[in-house]
Amino acid sequence: MIVLITGASHTGKTVLAQKLLEQYKYPYLSIDHLKMGLIRSGYTTLTPEDDNELTDYIWPIIREMIKTVIENGQNLIVEGCYIPFDWQNDFEKEYLDNIRYYCLVMSKNYIKNHFDNIKKYASVVENRIDDDWCTMESVLNDNAQFLELAQKSSINYVLIDDVYKIEIDLLDRHDCMIDRAEYNDLQEILKLQYLSYQSEAALFGSKDIPPLKQTFSEVIDEFNNGIILKMVVDNKIIGSVRAKEQNGTVYIGKLMVHPDYRCKGYGSRLLAEIESYFPNKRYELFTSTRSKDNIRLYQKMGYTIFDCKVVNDELQFVYMEK
Repeated sequence: MIVLITGASHTGKTVLAQKLLEQYKYPYLSIDHLKMGLIRSGYTTLTPEDDNELTDYIWPIIREMIKTVIENGQNLIVEGCYIPFDWQNDFEKEYLDNIRYYCLVMSKNYIKNHFDNIKKYASVVENRIDDDWCTMESVLNDNAQFLELAQKSSINYVLIDDVYKIEIDLLDRHDCMIDRAEYNDLQEILKLQYLSYQSEAALFGSKDIPPLKQTFSEVIDEFNNGIILKMVVDNKIIGSVRAKEQNGTVYIGKLMVHPDYRCKGYGSRLLAEIESYFPNKRYELFTSTRSKDNIRLYQKMGYTIFDCKVVNDELQFVYMEK
């Protein structure tokens, strides 16, 4: 998933990006950092004051980075002013389905009532070397312009009016519920398992892998001796994960998401949720060395490789812990 955060200066774009990074573990890219890198390295003669020209110069780079991230099934937050209001025209539907856009705008009343706080918290994440140019008049003008362009372009904007409170749920939690599976859910979860692990089987060119050979009675045994979670969207189980604790270590396995719901952060959410059932423990899981996407996900969630075991010439497992 790509999260685009834009808006006028001092609207809290970087703070929001940092908050989402901490909440969802999605990395973020500051367009300002990219801008200064290009300027200071001499790759452009533009200056920080050349806003319109910088958008034309930087956006094509950001645009193609976004496409690459989506194609790789990764997540990235991009924040900064240099995102054109007609950005959607540069992407086909397959990309747009994986992009969330938020334009932060402060109302006239909010700016007038809270300007001192706007200045006070300007450097809460990054140190602004020179902020003297920021006046109430400049902030009013910048936000009025962003609001006008956002409304004209019919794009999603977040209006900060009475109090500064921005709550963004990247996983649509009102449509997505995670709970402990019940016995009556196990057949549906096993069917989901057979479907979800087809992509894993394709990596080996064989369906002779344990998740596709597991029986219903074995799933019942795991249900009775550990925890199985289900993720439900529109009354349909689209994800699941299992875990059990033994000698102080929580063994996590069978993390799965329906193919139609992948690359939306659901896997990360399931993993974080199962960990919450066993707080302050050592967590261990394993995956195939060929499952590069799984390894990246686990590393993003704080897991590190501590062992590797060879099963045969075709199959090797990496063991990861946290």
